[in-house]
Amino acid sequence: MKANAFRLMDSVPFGGALYPLLQRCVTGRYYRNLALLEKTAAPYLRHMDACLRHGVDPARSVYLEFGAGSDLFGNLIAYCCGVPRQIVVDVRPLVQRDQVNHVIKFLRDHELAGLVRRPTRTLQGDVVEELQEHYGIQYLAPAALESVAASRAIDVIASTSTLEHLEPAKLEATMRQCHRLIREDGIVSMIVYYDDHYAHTDPSIGPYNFLRFSRRRWAAYSPPSHFQNRLRHCDYARMFRRAGFEILFEKSFAPASYDALLRSVELADEFRGYAFDELRPVYGEFVLKKA
Repeated sequence: MKANAFRLMDSVPFGGALYPLLQRCVTGRYYRNLALLEKTAAPYLRHMDACLRHGVDPARSVYLEFGAGSDLFGNLIAYCCGVPRQIVVDVRPLVQRDQVNHVIKFLRDHELAGLVRRPTRTLQGDVVEELQEHYGIQYLAPAALESVAASRAIDVIASTSTLEHLEPAKLEATMRQCHRLIREDGIVSMIVYYDDHYAHTDPSIGPYNFLRFSRRRWAAYSPPSHFQNRLRHCDYARMFRRAGFEILFEKSFAPASYDALLRSVELADEFRGYAFDELRPVYGEFVLKKA
């Protein structure tokens, strides 16, 4: 049902406007739940930690993120960590003023370790202009990395839960663009989720459910606006190296309790060639630099 809903939104005029409406009226997930702020912010603070561990000062950096979403939570966290200039690239203009303001107000009023400043100005007029004026965020959408002209001028490129939604050929092209844009001494920080994202709303199917489907069958459940490439951590590592990167740091994770869930899945043919430990991870981090 969820796949069909996404496919419908992909096929009708102005279908993109239906998703926030469904979030507001049906799922109740229009605004990000910030009650557990430290946990919610943790992945984005990992990008800041990666900078500090590898000799990049966030307060002196040009920071590029692609696939930032509708409330720019990660970009506002980066602003609060002192990043002076950001370029945000998205394939569609997803940003929603009221969602951004929800984040601004929450970060203004709540403490979070590691932040050096807080946002104070909510957005009242033109979202793109005010993001640039108040927060140093240049928002480009609809756009692709190919349209960013700053070759070898970006200090940090970051992505959070975006790579798993790119088709393999597009993913390869994206990493080649990252290689073009990043400075020789810059870093690329990537956080990827390898679990079946349908399990986020239906936990009964488990994080490995999508591994049972052949490529052809899975295509029916993977519409463009909710595409999941099902690549594993080891696939990303090989692809990053092919794109000309050295892996400075990598981490993959799955709770031990997930082992029984994975063993219960009858794998599709394309996943039977992987070792058990290659299929296990549901979360991964990479920090890259030019080789």
